[in-house]
Amino acid sequence: MSGHGVGPTTAERLSQALASDVARLYEQDPAVRLGEDPEAVHQARVATRRMRALLRSFRPVLRQKALGGLDDLGADLRRLGRLLGRVRDLDVLTERLGADATGLDPAGCAPVLARLGVERQDAFADLLVEMRSARYAALRDRLAGLPEAELARRRVATRPAAAVLVPLVRREWARLEAAVAELGPAPEDTALHHVRILSKQVRYAAEATAEDGPEGLAFLAKRSARIQKVLGELNDASRATSWLEGLKGSPWPADLLPESGGDPLVAVEELLARQHLALSKERTRWRETYERAAKAAAHLGWSAAQAPPGSDGRSGGAGSPASRLEAVRP
Repeated sequence: MSGHGVGPTTAERLSQALASDVARLYEQDPAVRLGEDPEAVHQARVATRRMRALLRSFRPVLRQKALGGLDDLGADLRRLGRLLGRVRDLDVLTERLGADATGLDPAGCAPVLARLGVERQDAFADLLVEMRSARYAALRDRLAGLPEAELARRRVATRPAAAVLVPLVRREWARLEAAVAELGPAPEDTALHHVRILSKQVRYAAEATAEDGPEGLAFLAKRSARIQKVLGELNDASRATSWLEGLKGSPWPADLLPESGGDPLVAVEELLARQHLALSKERTRWRETYERAAKAAAHLGWSAAQAPPGSDGRSGGAGSPASRLEAVRP
């Protein structure tokens, strides 16, 4: 093992972190193509998300020209992730509304769930076209070489991963703190969705460096995952609400209408009422999960008052997100 200290070098840790997600995507590929296992789609989507998140979090120390350009690689992963995401979101929505339909009129709910099935088929067809394309084959080839590629910039490649990467995790936490500090007393769903995205950045970056960093980093990753989960449930309810509202103003396909009895629009209204209850519940939970994560960050000595220096030796500066934060109060 090379480097200036105990533990993996920056180059080694970056390769290890990304290799696990490349392997996960490859492992799920056959099952995703079959289209019968929602969990395979979920795991493939997580793999693409994690890779994109790590490429963003550790961008300051990455060789941008590696593998023909990391920006282009990120764009290809984003395209694949969006297609996987469409299918996954519809799987989640189907499961959610199927459970919420319990106790409601089956004849009215059946057409609603049938429309979801049609949309899922269309989304999966688009995904399958992409996975059979030359573009996807080229992406797989690039990803195959990613774990062995010279990803880290030369000036940091042989330095200990803890010294180089952990400050970048702290910077991700500072961004999350800044976003939460800017929220008003009644934040919109879009603002909370942004907080969720930032919490994933913290989580994935912390998970990738937990073995090398200070004690408590793994705990911060778990607390950040909890923020992600609670806000994910809120986002699912918000998506379900938007989808159901869309049904009220769109033509209803004749072949999906019940043959006798049951009004799908009544079912839509009843399902909407259940989504609004779920939204109210999750809105009361997310801030508590954030405050617990903030305490975990405080145990690491990560102050909200000043942006951490980057691993390239530059400070966050007065214009950085963290420099605009007020201290987090437990």
